[in-house]
Amino acid sequence: MTTAGSPFTVGRLYRGSKYRRYVKPPVGPGPKPGRDGYRLPTEAEWEYACRAGTAGPRYGPPDEIAWYRGNSHERLHEVGGKRPNAWGFHDMLGNVWDWCWDLYDPEVYGGYRVLRGGGWFDEHWSCRASARRRSHPAFTVDDVGFRVARGRAREQAP
Repeated sequence: MTTAGSPFTVGRLYRGSKYRRYVKPPVGPGPKPGRDGYRLPTEAEWEYACRAGTAGPRYGPPDEIAWYRGNSHERLHEVGGKRPNAWGFHDMLGNVWDWCWDLYDPEVYGGYRVLRGGGWFDEHWSCRASARRRSHPAFTVDDVGFRVARGRAREQAP
C-alpha cells in the first residue's frame, strides 16, 4: 500500500492507468509520445532523466543514491531518502522499478513492457542507468511503480 511520502507503487500497469484518470483521461499507458498529455516516459526519456548529464552506470555511489537489497532491509522507503541526481530527481535508481512506454521485444514477449531503474529487492548491480527488466502490464509486482512524463502537442502550421 502506498502511503504519504512513499513512491506510488502500482504493481501492475493497469492500476497506474487508473491513477492517471485523476491527471488526464487515460488511454492505455497514456498518449503516444509526441502528443499532449501525461503518460509513461519512453525508455530513452527515462534514461536521459536518470543520467542527468552523467556518463557512468550511476550518478553516484549506490549507498548514497539508491535503496537496494543490501541497504533497504527488504522494504520500500519514502521518496527522497537518498541523494537526487544532478537534475533533482530522487530514486531514479533503486526503491521501485519504473514502468516505461516501450514494449520489451514485442516479437518475442508480445505485450510485455519495459521496467527501468532497479528496486529495493534487487542487488546493487541492478540499480544502474542501463538496467532493464520486463513485465506484463497485468502482472502484480510489489517493487514496481511509475513516473509520469508530460507530452507537449506539436504546434500546428496555420
